[in-house]
Amino acid sequence: MKKILIIVLVWVSTVAMGQSAAKADALFGDGDYVQAGKLYGQLVRQSPKNALYTYRYARCLQETGNHWEAIGYFHQSGERFVLCHFFMGESYMKIGMPDEAIREYEDYLEKATSTDRIARIEEQLRIARQQRRYLKRVRRIGIIDSVRVGKAELLSAYHLSADAGSLRMDTDGGVCYLNQRQDREVCGAPTDNGSLLVGRYRLLDAWTKADTLSENVNFTDAQNYPFFLSDGVTLYYGAIDTAGLGGWDIYMTQYNSATDTYLRSENIGYPFNSSANDYLYAVDESTGCGYFASDRFCSADSVTVYRFRHEETPRYWSGIRSDSLLAYATMTLIERDTLPIIETKRHEEAMPQPQQEPAIHFVLNNEVCYTRYDQFLSEEARQSYQTYEEEQRVLEQLTAEIDRLRKQYGETNPQDRSALAQQLLTKEKEREALQSSAKQALREALQKEQEAMRTSAPQSN
Repeated sequence: MKKILIIVLVWVSTVAMGQSAAKADALFGDGDYVQAGKLYGQLVRQSPKNALYTYRYARCLQETGNHWEAIGYFHQSGERFVLCHFFMGESYMKIGMPDEAIREYEDYLEKATSTDRIARIEEQLRIARQQRRYLKRVRRIGIIDSVRVGKAELLSAYHLSADAGSLRMDTDGGVCYLNQRQDREVCGAPTDNGSLLVGRYRLLDAWTKADTLSENVNFTDAQNYPFFLSDGVTLYYGAIDTAGLGGWDIYMTQYNSATDTYLRSENIGYPFNSSANDYLYAVDESTGCGYFASDRFCSADSVTVYRFRHEETPRYWSGIRSDSLLAYATMTLIERDTLPIIETKRHEEAMPQPQQEPAIHFVLNNEVCYTRYDQFLSEEARQSYQTYEEEQRVLEQLTAEIDRLRKQYGETNPQDRSALAQQLLTKEKEREALQSSAKQALREALQKEQEAMRTSAPQSN
């Protein structure tokens, strides 16, 4: 009788799993990745060695923007599905890890028999190699605050003094910059294929006819979002270029008054640019603040405007781990700048009060970035993230102590370096262990919060 009961229970469980799998497959085929993901997640927990369930669960995670978690399950599914390499390449591209993306794409090309994805992969490999090149020079900036607005309200987040000039947006989406003397204007003007930059001057009481800027500026089908520094020479603007990091990127050029033309434009790189759309770099030199807009971590109809500390002499990251460099490059990790805004005698009008600085910068996926603790759905995730933040603060102190010891070591007589060397070795081991612990705490926060989001998603009928 006991054997019969066990057989019946196994049969019932098998039938139930089969029904869940069939429903999950149907939802997956219809593109309902949220609901399909819930069912595949249950199936994976019940049958963790089933490669198909694990692979499909990874695909659902990927389609809903949970790329870090998706990569883990792609690995777990093993080598049965060659497409895993392609999709891991896609996820690595989304989170800004070009070396890993290149490896997975090349593995797919080596193992796959189908050729229908070759064109896509070749384009992604080209972009990944560009990203790898840009990672060699990542600007170091201090973020003061940020605000998310609708794309139509973009300019409402730019609080510029009269000394910096002014910005306006035309009804066709073109942005115009008018200098502080109000005698020079540069605008993004629509064309049949996109847009380009045009400029005009005020002569006495009349404006000249708008002329197209040189081909060193208008080098693609899409240019917009211009801004001149107060020197009247340095121009920043947005452009879409196949040699960029993806979407709109911010470029810089300089005007040569002797030849009435512009130098070759340069992509200003990470962290201002990304695989998303990044544009409208503006600087108010009288307050020491800069602004730029990006739709990374945003939904389709919104954009985040970041305010940062402008420095005349740029600083670049060096001597840090590759994963930390990547985090700063993609702004999944940022440096805060809490110093008061610089006031000058030239800037006499009252400035709007800066927004309260976000407490956190927790990137959950491509569309969600938390700036407050009360946004967490999972209490466990919040606690894990707070653990991560605390360990990051300790890491900063530990790194400063290691730098101090290294400097002291270099200034100490060779015969007296033994004790310092032992201290350095101990501190390095402490830092390595703490880095591993912080990374694990962040991973747990991501996993727990993503699980909470999937659980709280509305059920479909």
